[in-house]
Amino acid sequence: MGGEIVVVGTPETVAEHPTSHTGRYLKEVLKQHPPEGVAV
Repeated sequence: MGGEIVVVGTPETVAEHPTSHTGRYLKEVLKQHPPEGVAV
């Protein structure tokens, strides 16, 4: 059995979704390596 798709979009969109398990980890990666051209 697999998971459930709860959000689609850019990595930033996924990172901000409150119930996304992937987003939880992605948010930490984006903090360490922000996309170029994005103010932090």
